[in-house]
Amino acid sequence: MENNIFDKICFELVKVMGPVAPVVMAEKIKNIGISHADFPKDKMAQLIEIISYEIQDDESRAQFQKAALEQLKYTEARADV
Repeated sequence: MENNIFDKICFELVKVMGPVAPVVMAEKIKNIGISHADFPKDKMAQLIEIISYEIQDDESRAQFQKAALEQLKYTEARADV
């Protein structure tokens, strides 16, 4: 999977979690057992959902999910061009 999408999702996570976001994201990816480079596109939505469980505030969680899924869709649309 393209590293750029991980950066974009992490950027959205930082907005709601602060500076701990990269650590949380790396931990969740590691727990899935797949490296960034080998991470399949079809697992990205699942990763976003798993990460979102770490966000305690419902509004912030929804904000992150929406923004991260929009980034994912945008990246996938660009890959199809």
